[in-house]
Amino acid sequence: MIYHGFNDDADRHLAILRERIRDREASSWKQLALGFGFSGVIFSLLALIFLLSY
Repeated sequence: MIYHGFNDDADRHLAILRERIRDREASSWKQLALGFGFSGVIFSLLALIFLLSY
């Protein structure tokens, strides 16, 4: 009975850790996508300026 309760607590702790890791991965993916979006906009503006200068 004691082991069963300990096992439940360990499972709950593991679930909390997995959820935190998942949240951290999701936020890093959002930052990465935002970075690629901004770099894409800047790159396209530079290409447009380069093409219009000719």
